[in-house]
Amino acid sequence: MTMTTQGGLGEVEKQARKLPARNLGDLLGETFTIYGTNFWRLIGLVAVVQVPVSLLLALALRGNTVTLVTVTTLWLFASACIFGATIFAVGQHYVSGEIRIGPCYTRVWWHVLSLFSVVLILTASMFLVAVFLVTVLALVVVPAIVLLVMLGYWSLAAQAVIVEGYKPVAALRRSYELVKGNWWRVSWITGVITLVLIGLQLVLGAPFALASSLVASDDATVLSTVLQFLSVVPGAIVVPSVAAIASTLLYYDLRVRKENYDFTTLSREMEKATA
Repeated sequence: MTMTTQGGLGEVEKQARKLPARNLGDLLGETFTIYGTNFWRLIGLVAVVQVPVSLLLALALRGNTVTLVTVTTLWLFASACIFGATIFAVGQHYVSGEIRIGPCYTRVWWHVLSLFSVVLILTASMFLVAVFLVTVLALVVVPAIVLLVMLGYWSLAAQAVIVEGYKPVAALRRSYELVKGNWWRVSWITGVITLVLIGLQLVLGAPFALASSLVASDDATVLSTVLQFLSVVPGAIVVPSVAAIASTLLYYDLRVRKENYDFTTLSREMEKATA
C-alpha cells in the first residue's frame, strides 16, 4: 500500500510522476503554495536565525565601524544559512511533505564553507556591478556588463551546493551549465521575482513605517526606533524564504528541461543529503 503524507507524494506516485516544467506564472503560484502550506515551519526556520541577527544589526548601527562591519558580516553569513536551509526545505516538501528545521540547518552546516564562499562571490560581484554602474568612466562599462551576465549564469550556485553537494567553483560551473541557453529567460524571471519581493517587503513593513513616522518626535525616540525595527523584521522573515523557494523551483525547472529531472532523482539526492 502506498503511504502519502500531507503535501507530499507516495512512493508509487513519485516514481510515476516527473517534476513539471514551469512558466513564470506556474513558478510564482507554486512558490506561494509551498509557502502557504508550510507557513509556520518556514517562519520558524527563518526567525530562529533572523530575529537575533537583526537585533544585533540594529544595535550595531549605534556602535563603531568595526562593530558594524562585524555584525554585517554575521548578517551575511546568517542570510546564506537561511537561504541554504530553505533550499533544502523545498526538497523536503516534495519528498516527505513535511519541513523539518533541524535537518535543513544540518545540511547547511555540512556545506557551510562552500555555501558562504558562493554567497561572498555573488555579493562581491553585485557590489562591483553597483560600483561600475554608478561610475561614469567608460572603462568600467564592459566589466559591469560582463559581471552582470555572469551573475545570471551563477544565480543557481547555492542550489548546486545544497542539493548536489558541489564545492564553490564547481557550483558556479554547474549553475553556468544549467543556465546556458536560458540566460534571458532566467534573467527575466529573476527580475520579476525581485520586483515581487520588493513589493512584499514594502507591504509587510508599511504599517510599522507609517506608525514610526507618526510618532517620530523628540519624546518618542524609543518607540520610533522600535517601530522602525519592526518595519524591517516581517519582511526579513518572509522575503528570504520566498526568494529561496522561487529560485529553487527555477533550478528544478532547468534540470527538468535539460536532464528530465524527476522525483526519483530528487528523492535520491535528499536521501543522500540526510544519510
